Amino acid sequence: MPRLHLHLLSDSTGETLEMIAKAALAQFDDADVMRHFWPMVRSRQHLDRIMADIAANPGLVLFTLVSADIRDRLEERCAALGLPTIAALD
Repeated sequence: MPRLHLHLLSDSTGETLEMIAKAALAQFDDADVMRHFWPMVRSRQHLDRIMADIAANPGLVLFTLVSADIRDRLEERCAALGLPTIAALD
């Protein structure tokens, strides 16, 4: 099975996001998942630095971001890369 990159972005500690990801991944016994975890994403500059890693390791992007500006930027940048995004708390 190929490796799946799972990108987890949160504007806080990310505990809720980690639990959601853990519960979802428990459904797949043989999944080879590389988690990339970024808590405290609260600025466009921080997000821009993270996007370099997301572009280098394409995969699913799961997030809990309250700021509409940062959230919109993440979704736009991921769409340009052809990557799926999921707002975990929506």
